[in-house]
Amino acid sequence: NLLGLFMMLLMLIAYTSCEKSEVMPTPLADQTEIVQVDVTATNLKSLNLNYVPTAPLTQDETAGLLFMREEEKLAHDVYIYFFNLYGENIFNRIANSEQRHTDAILGLINFYGLTDPALATPGSFTNADLQTLYTTLINQGSTSIADALAVGALIEELDILDLDAELLN
Repeated sequence: NLLGLFMMLLMLIAYTSCEKSEVMPTPLADQTEIVQVDVTATNLKSLNLNYVPTAPLTQDETAGLLFMREEEKLAHDVYIYFFNLYGENIFNRIANSEQRHTDAILGLINFYGLTDPALATPGSFTNADLQTLYTTLINQGSTSIADALAVGALIEELDILDLDAELLN
């Protein structure tokens, strides 16, 4: 179930990164029950989650999903900060992609009836480690645009490492 949830989340993130509407793949073989869900986010026309496991989440799955919500928000907030600081549109485009990711995860949080940990204030996080990381990343990227781009690469690497770690749980 954990592997299925995080594989579905990886597909969802990849799906929401695309510009065109694409057909979602068939559900994973170990998902015996699925449900179609329509999640509408304020900044999206419509995002369809075609295959969502209906089994209750484990504590690890719940913790992973809530962490990912804030981690995607962190990425969004850092990119917006750098866009405002440097005015480079690449930061704005990536922030928009990160917003789609965080909205998709919010759809899963709502579907499973969980409490959203994300705070509305940019740069503010419920998770103390993510709060510290945000401050560190902002400080590192505020010295030059090259440093901001390096921070962006680090954010993406951390996201991949965290997804890989969740898949191993």
